[in-house]
Amino acid sequence: MQECKEKISLPHSFIRIEKATTLPINQHWIKAIRNYQVSISDAYILPYKNELFLHKTSISPYRYASPFSKNAISGQKPRKLLMKKWEIKQLIAQIKTKHYNLIPLQVFINERGWAKAEIALVQNLKKYQIKKDIKDKEIKKKLQRREYD
Repeated sequence: MQECKEKISLPHSFIRIEKATTLPINQHWIKAIRNYQVSISDAYILPYKNELFLHKTSISPYRYASPFSKNAISGQKPRKLLMKKWEIKQLIAQIKTKHYNLIPLQVFINERGWAKAEIALVQNLKKYQIKKDIKDKEIKKKLQRREYD
């Protein structure tokens, strides 16, 4: 499995479900992903007509592709995620009812050569939960300082 170098960290959220989905992309994009020319730092997933689309994922154009091909300029167009219908309906229901978010964690190429995106159903933490986490981290730091003194 060849992974993308960039992974998303979610400091103020709680991951509910993680899944791997397939990206239907062409030959030039596969080569760009293999060369680690993909960025998912601002990416998010939105449902549209019972399908899931990956937005703001930038896959750089492959350097050696023909400049006249349609796919030479890839930009940040939305890319459809391939999943089973019941999985998509289940995720959309949780997004709408429980106000969760879908976020891609990483883009990788599996053993069979398919481009995959690992996505997570994320629940944002409440302010009091964030404050509690920060307080716990500060307490741990103080205890570690006392051990070394």
